[in-house]
Amino acid sequence: MFSHVINPRKDLCFIAMLTTLACLGPKPALAETIVGQSVLDALVEQPMVRVMIAFDVSVPTEFQRGTYLTSDAGREAVAVARSRVVGAIPYAEFILRRQFDSVNAVAGEISAKGLEELLLEPSVLRVDLDAGGRGSLAESVPLSSFNSVQMAGFTGTGRTVAVIDSGYNSTHADLSDNLVAEQCFCSDNGAGCCPGGGVTQTGVGSAEDDHGHGSNVAGVVTSGGTVAPIGAAPDAGILAVKVLDSNNSFCCTSDVVAGLDWVATNFPGVDAVNASLGTFALFPGECDTATAFTMALAAAVDNLRSLGVLVFVSAGNEGSGTEMGAPACVANSIAVGAVYDSNFGPNSVFCSDPTTAADQVTCFSNSNSTTDLFAPGAPITSAGLGGGTSTFFGTSQASPHAAACAALLQQADPTLTPDAIVAALKASPTMVTDTTNGLTFPRLDCQDALDQTSGSIFADDFESGDTSAW
Repeated sequence: MFSHVINPRKDLCFIAMLTTLACLGPKPALAETIVGQSVLDALVEQPMVRVMIAFDVSVPTEFQRGTYLTSDAGREAVAVARSRVVGAIPYAEFILRRQFDSVNAVAGEISAKGLEELLLEPSVLRVDLDAGGRGSLAESVPLSSFNSVQMAGFTGTGRTVAVIDSGYNSTHADLSDNLVAEQCFCSDNGAGCCPGGGVTQTGVGSAEDDHGHGSNVAGVVTSGGTVAPIGAAPDAGILAVKVLDSNNSFCCTSDVVAGLDWVATNFPGVDAVNASLGTFALFPGECDTATAFTMALAAAVDNLRSLGVLVFVSAGNEGSGTEMGAPACVANSIAVGAVYDSNFGPNSVFCSDPTTAADQVTCFSNSNSTTDLFAPGAPITSAGLGGGTSTFFGTSQASPHAAACAALLQQADPTLTPDAIVAALKASPTMVTDTTNGLTFPRLDCQDALDQTSGSIFADDFESGDTSAW
């Protein structure tokens, strides 16, 4: 039972609901597992709190869940279920903030009375706070043999990578020719942090970067090399989705889910998605069913994977050897940790490493048994705001290296499945060990992954360790 809290702003029945659940009707035994403690704590202090509500959608036995939810019938089923869930809450007790086409969740502000009524709806799976988070800052110099891949003719032509981040510097000399489409979902706790001041914006200018993190990440993928170093896939197009504000933070996981859902709905043929961000909340293992917001993230990631699209995510920069944030902890996401790209002396960004070396796991990188891959993440110089360059440290720059490699593999062989791409990335001959936990992981080698999927296509003098072109 929850400890009793006296709050004169609420009637005794609501106090009982928040603290002992005594007022609940049909589902008192389930309420403690359905409602996160943080929601109950927040409702004691506030009349309305922003939550994510995950609800059930029945999937016909002949379908996989992601395949069904991204179909026309599945989207209709999501809409019907969502209408039933929202309709169960009295109008004055809930303010809708985000809804999704293919994700069985909804976000909004709810009161204690609204929560009481919501829990009478049998399809509700979880209710948790709509958790916030931040971008996982980073920089990297390619250690991953992209130069020989490019010299073999694979530069990302005809490929597209979606970047879910703080936006995109559309006037930068190295990025201006690569923008395919843009969108913004940026709530900033309701104030609105899209370029036009709202919480959602579409069309030209909607993802203009006001922090620099997103432009750096996009540059790792597709920089043309005029001002900043050349990107891993310099001819790839970018779908820029702004979800991070000018402080490199997101108030609400529902913004990230909305971005992923927008990509799946409008660009199902995208080659890869990169999300260099994560929640403040950390999880020790796979988190798909841990909370309502991880359920929503898992549904969005699974939907994209059912369409043949991998979602690459930064492992996070808390230096944890046991936990990662969401969506890195989602089973079908590809969580990428960071190694140093060279010996550049001591590092004191995020943490302290008295010495550094190529392929040394950074002291700030998270990892655990569900981390998939490591890639260069410090220090990384790429495109910045104002037309110049920026240098970042973190898993944020490791992740887009892997996403770019996935796009290049698909340029070489468009028939590759997500499983085949993941297998090739993980087959890297270079392994690195995180001394925090003693676990060993593959370090991205894009040339080797290309060899794994299409056979050796390189001349003898294209050695995987050669980075002279960079």
